[in-house]
Amino acid sequence: MMTISDKILEAREQRYLLIQEKLRNHQTIVLVRVNFPGKNKNHYLANLIIHSLKIDDFAFSYTNKEFIHSEDGPYYLITSSEIADDLKMKLIYYEETYELGRFLDIDVYGQNGLISRKHKRKCYLCDELAHVCVREKKHSLNELVDFIAKQTMNYYINDLTSILNEAIEKELILDPKFGLVTIRTKGSHDDMDYQLMRKAKEAIIPYLLEIFKKSLLIKDLEQEISLFIKLGQEAEAAMFNATKGVNAYKGLIFHLSLLILTYGYYISRQTEDDFFALIKIVAKLVLSSNQKKYDTFGEIANEKYEIKGAKGEALSGYIHVQNVLRSFANMSLLEVLVKYIIDIEDTNLLKRAGEYGQYLEIKKLFKNLDLSNFDQVETLSNYCIENKWSFGGSADLLIVTIFVDHLIKKHEKIYLNQ
Repeated sequence: MMTISDKILEAREQRYLLIQEKLRNHQTIVLVRVNFPGKNKNHYLANLIIHSLKIDDFAFSYTNKEFIHSEDGPYYLITSSEIADDLKMKLIYYEETYELGRFLDIDVYGQNGLISRKHKRKCYLCDELAHVCVREKKHSLNELVDFIAKQTMNYYINDLTSILNEAIEKELILDPKFGLVTIRTKGSHDDMDYQLMRKAKEAIIPYLLEIFKKSLLIKDLEQEISLFIKLGQEAEAAMFNATKGVNAYKGLIFHLSLLILTYGYYISRQTEDDFFALIKIVAKLVLSSNQKKYDTFGEIANEKYEIKGAKGEALSGYIHVQNVLRSFANMSLLEVLVKYIIDIEDTNLLKRAGEYGQYLEIKKLFKNLDLSNFDQVETLSNYCIENKWSFGGSADLLIVTIFVDHLIKKHEKIYLNQ
């Protein structure tokens, strides 16, 4: 029976042979892998590091990229027509400037073999050369893994905090906005304003970050889903405490809790599903596990009009968001909001409309809206305020769109299916 060490050695040999085969048809091969200590080369931290990458950020031209999972850990093989020596210099710079670059080994193979570094890399924990510390076993495995964990988690938590703040703030400051709260107006909401919404945001973000941290350590998603439902409920309680009972972001908490749970689970391991397919699976688990019956307008709308609202969006894998993201770079945030107002099932609007027929008539007002005409936009926005109409479900999806767009831009592993 092969030991773990035997399997790692075999995986390295297979990788070497694959590189040699590719060199027959390509001038240069780039190998990107994680320099992770110990025998568990597929540790969740190794996955987090390799999946933090966007290959285009390496700033070199390539003809093909291939992601491979092996007993020696996950890695990329990239083919390029660039000169190997020049490319090695670019990638050394990337290793030295990227925040998690010190944990990467980016090797460049040319027609004459592996291009070596002129300056050897130093140890993670001390000023000694790395290969000396490895040979002399100066540091324990736990010390090394703890250091990698601290640096990797700092990177992800800081990044996630920034993305969450930006996504929520961008929606919040958009103005005019058809009865939704902005930095300038309460809109149709007598009990909300910009400052209250910011208090709600600050209250919920720590719980979203905790969901991310715990998602990395899941052993059985189905068995552990109740933990994440509880964290979502705690985020709601924190929001209500911060707003003195005002529901500022309950729907958004549902969306972001689900997305962040899926995100953390997805990038910390190898999964067969793509990101949006996994969202459907997680959404179904969350909604089927949370059997408590709520006497809410959303439940009433679902039973009476078969409007699924936020739950339906999640169960679809956010199909409306996916469709928007395909052209998001060429759309204004106001365009996205109006598209959602027209297209999605918004139980928040239905509640304020009072009846289903009026709900449909309100949506029609937006179909012929000329967004380039500021006076027309301002007039409709004021009309929504006068009638106390608002579009909370659409606003939530605008935030989700900004959030997911960031994830796609940052990660090779997260992408839209064509």
